[in-house]
Amino acid sequence: MPINYKPIHTSGKRKSITDRLVGSRFRVINEEFYTTPSYKMEAKLLKDPQLFLIYHEGYQEQRKRWNLNPVDVFLAITANMYQDVPEAKAMLKRVLNRAKPLRDIKLATATRLKTVSRIGDMGCGDATFARELEGLPIMVRNFDLVSTNDRVEACNILKTPLTDGELDVGLYCLSLMGVDHLQFLKEAFRVIRVGGELWIAEVASRVTPAFTQLVTQLGFELIQKLEFSHFICFTFRRLQEPNAGKRGGREAQPAASLEGGLRPCLYKRR
Repeated sequence: MPINYKPIHTSGKRKSITDRLVGSRFRVINEEFYTTPSYKMEAKLLKDPQLFLIYHEGYQEQRKRWNLNPVDVFLAITANMYQDVPEAKAMLKRVLNRAKPLRDIKLATATRLKTVSRIGDMGCGDATFARELEGLPIMVRNFDLVSTNDRVEACNILKTPLTDGELDVGLYCLSLMGVDHLQFLKEAFRVIRVGGELWIAEVASRVTPAFTQLVTQLGFELIQKLEFSHFICFTFRRLQEPNAGKRGGREAQPAASLEGGLRPCLYKRR
């Protein structure tokens, strides 16, 4: 059952103080997400679900400062597949109006899929992606550690209730947060069908040169990498089998040794 949470609404000087407190608590919780195994964060949030909602409120405040919300990248890619559907055409127009950096991107080259019918939004927050897709012939399953509304299924995305190959697309928009994010990607390989796609958005400063290699070693092929001022978005195609073992006479690097593909987000102490 979704938990209820009412954000604090204040004004004037009191609002400024409240905003600073929310921002401070967000940074503490956010850093903990990045530096803690997901099962430990899951246990902590089950014990005190309000922590997740304090985090989510801080996240919403952070998002207001971005010149591009990375979820808009994937909304635009999806809407572009359905330009003959009025709802998709209207959504694409809305997204491009608010996301100026996307106007010069060739959306059709970011995916090899012609249509999608089943998307899994992993670490979905309040399920914004699914809400924006209303009216399109797409089923979205939304997962996060805590359910904030009826669209969201509470679970650790390390192990979802999805069956093998159930999804056309697995979406990980700023959600590869735990130190065990490699396990999230292994679960992505399990639940995305052969020929389906893995869509990832990450903070640019987190991404190391090893990240693309990590994902390809797990059984995906890079389609496109889109770089923006604060974020990098990737689209990958799911292959038949992981790219492990020997290729071209050289030993492929084991995926387990590439755990450092993403750096944690850490904050300077004030």
